[in-house]
Amino acid sequence: TSRERNYQLGGTGGGGGGARAVAKPAAKETILIPTIEKIELSEGEISSVEIDKEERVVIDVYGNTYEIAFVVTDEGVVLKAFNGEYLIPRDETLPVAFGNREVFIGIERFEEDKANIVMGLDEGLIRQQVEKGIEKEADEKRKGVFYFILIVISLVILILIVVSVILHLSKKRVTRK
Repeated sequence: TSRERNYQLGGTGGGGGGARAVAKPAAKETILIPTIEKIELSEGEISSVEIDKEERVVIDVYGNTYEIAFVVTDEGVVLKAFNGEYLIPRDETLPVAFGNREVFIGIERFEEDKANIVMGLDEGLIRQQVEKGIEKEADEKRKGVFYFILIVISLVILILIVVSVILHLSKKRVTRK
């Protein structure tokens, strides 16, 4: 219908509303390969997926199943759905329409070739998890810098002690002669 088409194209007039990715449901009964994880998304809940380079999952949104893949790249994490590929922003949530429901996806933790993806139907909950993940990464970086500074200071103090002991011993030798 034209109403569904307007939703798929980003809204029916009014303000804002950019284009949204729209995934169509797979058949009600989906044969799953055992290695593919199935995640049921429910209102008010958060689901997460650990990704090691690439991970395929099947999500269930109110009885409709969709197969998607996440791939860790140099630029970040890419969501692959049948209707396209989308780079998930590190500090934001990505809204993706699956049928007539919007699923919010975000990156909670991102490392060189690993990531933890969070998704759910409540944008606020997903945004909270993303922000917590960013804070945690910043804390880990601060701890790393703190420990580095602590090691450097310890080495400088150790060098000063060794130099002062050497100077003290050489002074004693000079005074004995």
